[in-house]
Amino acid sequence: MRRPPKKLPWLAALVIGITGLLVRGEAPKEAAIPATSAAKIAEAKGKSVNVSGRVAKANVSSSGTHFLNFAGSDFKVVCLADLAKKFPSGGPAALYKGKSIVVTGVVELYKGKPQIKLTGPYQVKVIGGTPSVASSGSNDGNTASAAGPFKLKQTGKTTWQSAIGLTYKGRDPKGLTRVEHIMRHAEDQPRRAGKHGVFDASSEAEVFALLDQAWERANQQRLLPRNEGSRSTYTVSMGRRIGYLGGRVGGQRRKPALKSIRIVFETGTKNIVTAFPN
Repeated sequence: MRRPPKKLPWLAALVIGITGLLVRGEAPKEAAIPATSAAKIAEAKGKSVNVSGRVAKANVSSSGTHFLNFAGSDFKVVCLADLAKKFPSGGPAALYKGKSIVVTGVVELYKGKPQIKLTGPYQVKVIGGTPSVASSGSNDGNTASAAGPFKLKQTGKTTWQSAIGLTYKGRDPKGLTRVEHIMRHAEDQPRRAGKHGVFDASSEAEVFALLDQAWERANQQRLLPRNEGSRSTYTVSMGRRIGYLGGRVGGQRRKPALKSIRIVFETGTKNIVTAFPN
């Protein structure tokens, strides 16, 4: 008579289960290393790890490099100037100051101290919510409630709304939606006659987060719009480079930097007609 097969011991079953996860690429995610454990982070040199901690200090160097420093630790996060442009609303220093975050990246050593370099917003997760722009210490009104992960909310077939209630609805004379129209200013058009303001930001999220910031800045500074009947215009100085002059004229002038944003809107409303660097 054939004996029934013996049940596998629980330990063997566990090993088989874990092996199955590894084969399918579903191994459990590694826990984040506390930012205060700088020595342990340094041991992971050359490896990709998760590090968690509170950003106690954030600053920007004269060259435009952003630094995030953590309480009680030699570990820091670094973002070079050209890559900081990928982050909305002032870059990593403004976004994450005072926030508890988890950052993912390859550990490097600089003068014996561990650091992770940021190449994009996807590497940072705010613990307990989305980031908001922290005060830089200078009362310049450079804040925006739309900071952090940003996405326009579609409220109609050709209507979108931003985090602070700016509305982009309808189409322009060429049939483009207002969103599509504004995104034409996210890339240069070298053959376009005259001037063409071009945003440094290239993604929809970055461009429209920047417009929220400009609108709030205009209100904080109590700017008076230029009224032209059914339409009005704000020209908002952002205090930093946000784009450049493109088109034929820009090409002739070697694409000078632009630090202001012009917003055209329906008078007395938040209905945006167009916006571009100016």
